[in-house]
Amino acid sequence: MILSKEQRAAAESLSGSHLLIACPGAGKTSVLLERVENLINSGVDPEKILTITFSKTAATELEDRFSKKIENLQSTPHFYTIHAFSYRVIRDYSKNKGLNLKLLEGSKEVNKYKLLSNFYKEVHNEYISEEKLDTLVNKIGYIKNMMMNVDDDPFEEIDRFSELFDMYENFKRKYKYIDFDDMLAMGLDILKKDSALRRKYVNMYDFIQVDEGQDTSKLQMEIVKLLTKDKKNLFIVADDDQSIYSFRGADPQGLFDLQKFFPDLKVHYMETNYRCSKNIVTAANNFINQNKIRYDKNLKSSRDYTSPVEVVKVKDLESQYEYILNDITENKLKDCAILYRNNVSAMGIVEYFESKDIKFQIKDNLKIRFHTHRIAVDLLDTLNFSENPEKLEYFENIYYKVDGYISRLMIEQLKISGKNGNVLDNLMYAEGLKSYSKREIEKLKDNFRRLKNLPMNRKVDFIIENLGYKKYMQYSSKKESLGLQGELIVLESLKRISKTSSSLKVFQGRLKYLDNLMDTSSKEQKGIFLSTIHSAKGKEYKHVYMIDVFEGVFPSKESKEVDPIIVEEERRLFYVGMTRAKDTLTILFPAAIGENKTDISVFLKELSQVT
Repeated sequence: MILSKEQRAAAESLSGSHLLIACPGAGKTSVLLERVENLINSGVDPEKILTITFSKTAATELEDRFSKKIENLQSTPHFYTIHAFSYRVIRDYSKNKGLNLKLLEGSKEVNKYKLLSNFYKEVHNEYISEEKLDTLVNKIGYIKNMMMNVDDDPFEEIDRFSELFDMYENFKRKYKYIDFDDMLAMGLDILKKDSALRRKYVNMYDFIQVDEGQDTSKLQMEIVKLLTKDKKNLFIVADDDQSIYSFRGADPQGLFDLQKFFPDLKVHYMETNYRCSKNIVTAANNFINQNKIRYDKNLKSSRDYTSPVEVVKVKDLESQYEYILNDITENKLKDCAILYRNNVSAMGIVEYFESKDIKFQIKDNLKIRFHTHRIAVDLLDTLNFSENPEKLEYFENIYYKVDGYISRLMIEQLKISGKNGNVLDNLMYAEGLKSYSKREIEKLKDNFRRLKNLPMNRKVDFIIENLGYKKYMQYSSKKESLGLQGELIVLESLKRISKTSSSLKVFQGRLKYLDNLMDTSSKEQKGIFLSTIHSAKGKEYKHVYMIDVFEGVFPSKESKEVDPIIVEEERRLFYVGMTRAKDTLTILFPAAIGENKTDISVFLKELSQVT
């Protein structure tokens, strides 16, 4: 393989400690494999070489490419994820100690998400939303990967988090389960305490490589440091500008602190991007240069100028989808991707593409669903109650989300009374109820009567404006990670679906159908690629569209509420999205979500100032 000067310098750096800062599209995988070959050619036993990757996909790719690159070796180097390596340590230890530990992820008996949902319901007496459940799972992983005490957590997204954390840990301890984060924590603990096993694994490898070093957590870096502290033959490939997983505990600060642990550390740079056009690299370089906490670098492209980066302002969400489809169709574009900050942005474009019979593929493991999203559940419960006013189970889920000033105590008293019939009538004639409360319940009853008689295409608007659900959304969005703008994206998608449905049954059926479509699209090999930017990292496409770029979504609401470090990570995420594009990059700013105006993203303002 013919390498550039900067690639060759990195691949020929064999002994000692090295940090390679590699920009997007720099050919880091080729350099890692070339360096393994150079080590073998210099006389190193292949089995003494370990490459640690961030994902299973990356480990498999490296192993496959290496097997094609060098054939007929007596022994082969090792390519593991950090989790797979830690699991080997745990299996060795468990065998020696006679332990029988079970992996929670992938268990047929226990589902991690259902388990945590049940704990949340037990603690809060309410169901957890899908977004909040994701936050809870990530938060548990964050605590462990940052090696923090649960009580030292600086964020407060989940009420009574330490209680939920303890319930989860106690369950695993009782039934001898470990999860992915436990693999790392337990693996490190074993290596620290069991000197025989530590010697075994330290002696097993003479040279260790780490891919995607910017994605390693504090916990993962401690494992790497323990394995390499004696021989100090460590080679880390990283790009601090692509560190976007802090919510999982990824800690880019570890890269800047390496010099403290490895005083002889040599830093190399690969600043040439072989993927993106010069227009895209120039814009991305100028944009990311605004971050303060980073290695100083000057990116360049091996390619010529093509089309300039386009920022397109459109009327609303649906106008985005129309613009993209027209652009792809009129220019007969192939290898196209639509990228977004949050999974919920997929909902609108999936519904639009399906209505136009456009093929698409989603490779994300989508946790967001149409039919079970908490806003969809609220709307369906409200609609079902309007059709079945005697069903307390529907009203119990929505009574505090609509007007009427009905308290939890009133609901509990009604349940104890065992009365049947119209729920609102029973509440209105409860003993001791004040006259103003009766008037409010009477008004609510009238609104539900009106809702029942409306055509389906007007029902959702009525719930939002007349039943008070809009006020509830404004309140509840402050506690949800998506924020109000993200919630409005979901609501707008559901409104569009309701307006094309002839009945509640059709509406509900279409939500389920779209969920099924998203599931089957993950197996599609053709069509427009839809992905969050997080999931698109490491991938490339000829034509990229970044959608829903406005304040409150990109950058997210959290970036405005925490500190500048979070803003810098949001900027890195935007940069990762930009550098997925090879030939053209189009960034879309919808001026409104339905009737709600949006504010242009600060990132678009920054981009206009540096390009």
